[in-house]
Amino acid sequence: MSATSASLLDDVRSLVVPATDALGELAAQAGEGKPSWRARFVRAAIHDPQAAKILRGLGDDAPAAARIVHAVVARLDHLPAHIVRGRAALMTHIITPACAEHEEQAACDTTTARWQATGDFLSAAITGMLQAPVTQTRQPPR
Repeated sequence: MSATSASLLDDVRSLVVPATDALGELAAQAGEGKPSWRARFVRAAIHDPQAAKILRGLGDDAPAAARIVHAVVARLDHLPAHIVRGRAALMTHIITPACAEHEEQAACDTTTARWQATGDFLSAAITGMLQAPVTQTRQPPR
C-alpha cells in the first residue's frame, strides 16, 4: 500500500494479492503449472490450536500489513467498531479457504491455477463485504 492509496479496494488488494501472487510463484517453480500444497496446508493448520498460534505470530513480523489493516479500519470509521472487527475477522475465513479450494481444484483438474484472477476476485468480494450496509441492530456473536 502506498501512503496515498486511492481506495479501500487498493488497500484490500495490498493485503490479498501478495498472497495469491506467492501461490502463483510457487506453482511456477514447481513447473507445468502444478499447484503447491501451501494454501491447503494453511487451511488445515489454522484449525490446529498450536499451529494457528504460530501462524498468528508470523503476522507480528509484518509491519506493512499492520499499516494496511489500520488504513482499512480508518476507511471504515463510519461503521460501528464491532462490525468492522467482525468483517475483518471474516477476511481470513474467506481468503484462506478460497485459496485452498482454488489450489485443490487446479490439482484435481490438472489445469493451471489462475492466481492473478483469484486475487482480483477475492479483493473485490472482500471490499464489497467491508462496505456492505449494516442491517442488524444486535451485535454479532463473538
